[in-house]
Amino acid sequence: YTGKGQQQLWRYTNGHREKFYCLHKENDSTLWMGSEDGICVFYYKNSAIKLLDKLLPGKAVFSIIKDNNGDHWASTSEDGIYFLNAANVINYTLNDGSNHISEIVFQGQDGYVFNTKADLFLLKGNRLIYKYNLIANHTDLIFRNAVKLSGNTIVINFRGSKAGMLRSGKLAIVNNPFQLSDCNYYYRQDSTFFIKGITKNNECHIYKVTDNKETFICKLPATLTFKTIFCVDYSNRVWVGKKDTVYCAEGIYNSGQKIEKFYKKNAYISDIQCGPTNRVWVATKGDGVYCYEGKKRILHYNTDNGLLTNNCTSIYIDESSNIWICSENGLNLLQYTSEGKYIIRYYTTDNFLPDNCINSVNEKEGKMYIATNKGLIVFEKKYMLAATSFPVPCYISNLFIKGRDTVVKDNYILKYGNSISFSFSTIAYNIEKTPAYYYSLSGDDGEWNKTTTEKIQYENLAPGYYTFIVYAEGWPGKGASLSFTVLPPYWQKWWFLILITTAILLLLASGFYGVVYYKNKQAELKRKMIENDLRSLRAQINPHFIFNALNSIQDFILNHQPRPANYFLTKFSNLVRMIVDNSGREYISLEDEINFLKLYLELERLRIGESFSYEINCDRVIGAALTAIPPMLLQPVAENSLVHGLPMNSGDKKLVINFKKNGQML
Repeated sequence: YTGKGQQQLWRYTNGHREKFYCLHKENDSTLWMGSEDGICVFYYKNSAIKLLDKLLPGKAVFSIIKDNNGDHWASTSEDGIYFLNAANVINYTLNDGSNHISEIVFQGQDGYVFNTKADLFLLKGNRLIYKYNLIANHTDLIFRNAVKLSGNTIVINFRGSKAGMLRSGKLAIVNNPFQLSDCNYYYRQDSTFFIKGITKNNECHIYKVTDNKETFICKLPATLTFKTIFCVDYSNRVWVGKKDTVYCAEGIYNSGQKIEKFYKKNAYISDIQCGPTNRVWVATKGDGVYCYEGKKRILHYNTDNGLLTNNCTSIYIDESSNIWICSENGLNLLQYTSEGKYIIRYYTTDNFLPDNCINSVNEKEGKMYIATNKGLIVFEKKYMLAATSFPVPCYISNLFIKGRDTVVKDNYILKYGNSISFSFSTIAYNIEKTPAYYYSLSGDDGEWNKTTTEKIQYENLAPGYYTFIVYAEGWPGKGASLSFTVLPPYWQKWWFLILITTAILLLLASGFYGVVYYKNKQAELKRKMIENDLRSLRAQINPHFIFNALNSIQDFILNHQPRPANYFLTKFSNLVRMIVDNSGREYISLEDEINFLKLYLELERLRIGESFSYEINCDRVIGAALTAIPPMLLQPVAENSLVHGLPMNSGDKKLVINFKKNGQML
């Protein structure tokens, strides 16, 4: 149907009278149609149509969809939903004791399947038929492997000097060709067969077999004999692997043979194969696979760039130069592209394999045959290589804040001390177990972590802005994210910080004021104590002085000396007035103190007589009128001098008082 109307592209009724219910357009030339009798897959081009396949016969199919992995899903009316793997996988499962399939070798249209117990099965059509045990009548033989010799012969490799020739399902036990023992075989894709073994002279010989003709090609050192794998490339170089060393022998058709070593420490050589492009591939147990072109290593694949494991057991190179790498962790595929590069794919029990232990791989007419420890798997190679592998999306399905289920949205604001947990999942129909996830919390440690659980919880996050990111393993571009903010606690908010700062400042100010107040109080108390001491001293000195002065006046009166008595009384009254005036003052000037001392000493001179004299000196730099001292500070000292010091002297008695300034001290 177009804007111009409708147009019939093709019509197909031949042999199909059932009703069609739905259609699915696979691509420009393939159409799937659901009917009352299953699914019809048509090929159409230029109005021509051809039935390619008929699926789910007897089922009424009402809808068909294709998922991101290239697999199809069909819904039926009464039989549920069917999953149609894109590779059209067939699983040949035997009883438990026979399921350890080691390899499959084709002879014409028939496939011969071998297990680790040396059982032989015939794969004919879609049936796996048990034939017999290869060593049932030969208990002295140990089965190693089977290798195609020609179009009608398969060589069975036994340990020792015996070999088996399998033709049309019949086995003949013979001595190894060329009288060799401990043989290894190699079948190259150009139908050339090689055999390596030990001669009677304990020499290592290699022969080439083409069209049933044997040709001796080289002799190797005896060290490259037993338990060594080998291959011969298209440049007639022999590659041998022994332990952790690869040897390359050049010039094998002449006596000038040259052998070089290629070392790889701690990596046991498990297989060597040469492909149609003359590249030599080396499988190791410990360091993945290597590729040599000429004698130069050009490629190296391990877990760092996509392999399932570094322990690789064998290699199969198909007709399209794709590299199939077997391991105990699954099957890796290095898919060869038109640009000469490789795309890494892998297949495990998550896809369609019954077991991850892969023993060998073979190809026949566009089908890949995989020998595992749980049976033989067959799938269409073209479907598997063409199957797209779109990114697997990841979703945050649930959010819990402090244990409570919360509606999922883009951003949240959480209080301090809350816990938050995320539940997430992915949509991958062909994955049976929980996939691995990578997650990170930016704003916290920011590190990427791996988990197989589908729930992550965080508690006691510091205040800040966070973004939680999660994605399914291998697809970081299809992850999910959610942001949230953890608020700071009240003790980290600005108003609380201002309040605390203000309170601290007030406490400091109060403490400082208290210290200053205490010191001032102590100083005031000390000053008052000094004043009290001075007043007490004055209270003691004044009566004593007054008593002496009155006695002197009395003596003058009794001796009938009115003039001296009057003079003394006048001086005394002036002195008392000065004492009364100064006693109420804390400080007086030094000048007043000197005047007071002069008046006091003058009275004492009148009382004592002419034998006593005094002298008061004051430096001019002092400034007696501006210098303040406590009143009557020196009078007690002067009085003690008169009472206790001068009477001891005979003759004239003289008191000298000097006022000097020493720095800031008087």
